[in-house]
Amino acid sequence: MDWRRNCDRMGITHRVVERVVDVLTTVTPVVSAGSSMCRCGGIDVYLVYASRWAVCDHCGGVHVELLPWVAGKRQFTRALMITLATWARVLTWKQVAALFHCSWSTVATAVEEAVSYGLTRRNLSEVTHIGIDEISRKRGHVYVTNVYDLNSRHLL
Repeated sequence: MDWRRNCDRMGITHRVVERVVDVLTTVTPVVSAGSSMCRCGGIDVYLVYASRWAVCDHCGGVHVELLPWVAGKRQFTRALMITLATWARVLTWKQVAALFHCSWSTVATAVEEAVSYGLTRRNLSEVTHIGIDEISRKRGHVYVTNVYDLNSRHLL
């Protein structure tokens, strides 16, 4: 099997396979080679990356390097979380989880992070007139309160 074909697209000239789990799964250490994306042809690839520690010249403290592709100590990349949240707008969370072979709670976390990201970055300085509406969510007295900007006709 030609392992280098996929690696050349990422700019990796040498590949070291740490261990082969089964025919469709391999574990390999990865060195960042830019922002190009690689399609792995149905092979599960688990990236093993050891974060580097550095002593700050300014404050003297020891810090872990920032990993731009992941938020905090999450096990999934930002790109996957954005993809899950985007698909969750058109499919049910259960369908998205089945489509991407992840758990329902992973999709819920992705949606929660996308909503919190949007809420912290919304600009309310232009809002001058609001409209409030209560919509029945299900039978009984269960309602959802929606607040709208009447000028731009957007849900706040």
